[in-house]
Parts: sequence; C-alpha cells; structure tokens
Amino acid sequence: MKRSSLVRSTSLFLGAGAILLLLIVGSMIYLVYQTQAYVDGASRAKQLRSAAADLLLAVQDAETGQRGYLLTQQQSFLTPYIASIGELSKREAAFETALANTDFIQLDPHLIKDTIARKISELQRTIALAQSRRSAEALAITLDESGLRLMANIRATLTNVMETADKRVAQQFSANLDLALLLRVVTIVAVIAVVAIIAAGVLVIRRYVQEIVSARNELEGLNVGLEDRVKERTEDLIRANQEIQRFAYVMTHDLRAPLVNVMGFTSELDSAVKAIDAYFKEERGPAREGVRQSAMLAVEEDLPEAIQFIRTSTRKMDGLINAILKISRDGRRPLKPEAIDLEALIKASVDVVQHQVLEADGEISIGVTVRKFVSDRFSIEQVSATFWTTP
Repeated sequence: MKRSSLVRSTSLFLGAGAILLLLIVGSMIYLVYQTQAYVDGASRAKQLRSAAADLLLAVQDAETGQRGYLLTQQQSFLTPYIASIGELSKREAAFETALANTDFIQLDPHLIKDTIARKISELQRTIALAQSRRSAEALAITLDESGLRLMANIRATLTNVMETADKRVAQQFSANLDLALLLRVVTIVAVIAVVAIIAAGVLVIRRYVQEIVSARNELEGLNVGLEDRVKERTEDLIRANQEIQRFAYVMTHDLRAPLVNVMGFTSELDSAVKAIDAYFKEERGPAREGVRQSAMLAVEEDLPEAIQFIRTSTRKMDGLINAILKISRDGRRPLKPEAIDLEALIKASVDVVQHQVLEADGEISIGVTVRKFVSDRFSIEQVSATFWTTP
C-alpha cells in the first residue's frame, strides 16, 4: 500500500468517524431535548390535572359544608365551607396558570370561573338565608335544578380537564419510552459503527505496517544480495585484471620473440652483407678464394635463411597483432580445435630462437612421444613461444 493510499484511507476513516460522532452527538442532543420536552409536557399536564382536581374539590367541599349546615343548622358544618371558600381564589389562580401553560386543551378560564362564581354565590345566599332563619327558602334554592346544573357543569368541565390531562400524561410518557428505546438503538448502532471504523482503521494501519516490515525485509535482502553482487563483481574484476596481466605478460613474450628474431637475423644479414662487400673489394691474391667462399655461403645460405626467418617472424607478429585486435573487439577469442603435429610445431618454435642458441653456443634436442593431438593451434603456439622466450 502506498503512502498516499494510507493517507486517503486514514482520512476517509477519520472523516467517517467524525461525521458519525457528530450524528451521534446531534441525535443524542435532540433526543435529550425531546425527552425533556415530553417530561415538561407531562409535568404541565399533571399540574393542570392537580389544579383542576383541587378546584373541583374546593367547590365540592364548599357545597358539602353548605348542605350539611342547611340540614343540621350546626356551625361545625360551616368549617369546611369557610376553608374551601378561603382557598377557592388561590386554587382558581393556580388552575388559570396551569391552563395557560398548556396547549393540548382549549378551555376559556373565564367561563369556568364565572360558573364557579355563580355556584359560590348560590351557596353564600343559601347560607345567609339559613342564618336568617329562612331555612325553607334556602332549601328551596338548594333543591332547585339550577344549582344542580351549575355543579354538574363545573364537575363535567373539570373532570374533562383531568381526563384530558391524564391522556396527555400517558401520551408524553409513551413518547418518552419510545425516545428512550430509540436512544438505546442509536447508541448501540453508534457503538457498533465506531467499533467497525476503529477495526477498519486498525486493519489498514496493520496492513501498512506489515507492508513496511515486508519492504524493510526485502530491502535488507536486497542489501545483502547487493553486497554479494558487489563482492562477486569485485572478484570478477580481480580475475579480469589478473587475466589482463597474464595476457599482457604472454603478449609481451609473444611479441618479443619475433622482434628478437628480426634483430638476430638482421645481424645475420649484416654479416652476410659484410662478407659480400669484402669479396667485391678484394681484387686479387690467394685470400680472394676464401673471401669468395664466404660470400657464396652468405648468398646461398645466410641471406635466404635470414630473410626466411624475418618473414616468418613478421608473419607471426602480424598474427599476434591480429589476434590481439580480435580479442579487443570480441572480448574473447573462440577456440578452434584442429589436428596439431606437436613435433613440427616444436621445431618451428625452435627455429625461431635458433640464432640465439647458436650465439650462446647452445644446442637444442627434441624428443616427442606424442605426435598429433587436437587442440587450438594459436594457444599451443603461445605456450610454446612463452616457454622458449622465458629467461
């Protein structure tokens, strides 16, 4: 994996993780606020129900106290009536406030307040009549259906408010439970997604690390191989240098031998020329015959032999030079196996250095047990020439 691929993959995972975290945080914030809204809604509904129940209870307690007093004419029944009348204004205010804080029920608070006022006015009027010893009139008012209708209206209205509030509370709690379930699901999905992204990121990084380790091991192997190749090339270079040195040594001897022969037979030519010159300068006398014999020997033997050896050495040098040029062009000279007469080859090599042997008063004898064999003639001639020219 390339570094750019790692950066791209890592950026992708980080971006996906950031987006996922933002979605999770946003979802949780929304769900929390929505849950709080449902809780607040349920709380306001409960407050409205409680205020309606308290208001209904106050009106009922006032009516109960009023009826008990009318029936018994005992002051003890006026105690709950007086307490309820005293709490009524406070409870009406609480009901109006709770009703104003809700939006799930449409009710005119002045209408219920006016109905309650009318009912309380009826109760106060009957109490006043009873206290004026006009109990019959008070009972007649109490038994009138108008009072019953007012109480029934108050009871129905406040009961409807309580039932509607109870339904609202139930709805809010149900929605809250749904939100809690949704929040749980979102949390689980978010955890799974985060774990998946982390796992994928770890796998990518692990793969990249493995590739780095593999590349490092491969590089170490290449370094080891490079050291081996450098060592091998160095050894090849050393061998090549050694071969060049040996080649230069052999070529030096191979080229030196023809030159020595040319120089030697040039001396032979010089001696022959001197003998011929002496012959032509000698006019008469008994010594002329000896000079003539020397001149004849030089013309018939020395000059042809010297010329022949000079030609042979020149051809040999030319062959060596051509071989060197071929090796310089091709790098290596191909071997050409052929049948070789070893005795003839040795005699030819001996003839090349014969004049040197004669000058040193030496003698060469040849004894060959192997007459013919197959090999490269040029290589064998080099070996032979090196042998005879090595001091």
